[in-house]
Amino acid sequence: LGSAIYRGANCCVVVFDVKILRSFETLNNWREEFLKRVL
Repeated sequence: LGSAIYRGANCCVVVFDVKILRSFETLNNWREEFLKRVL
């Protein structure tokens, strides 16, 4: 996702599918992506 999506954000909501373990396992990747873009 591009930086413009994160511009001005103070927080994010990260969700996962309880039926798909991989979606849970990649939550930290999305968190890191968010922090990299907004800091």
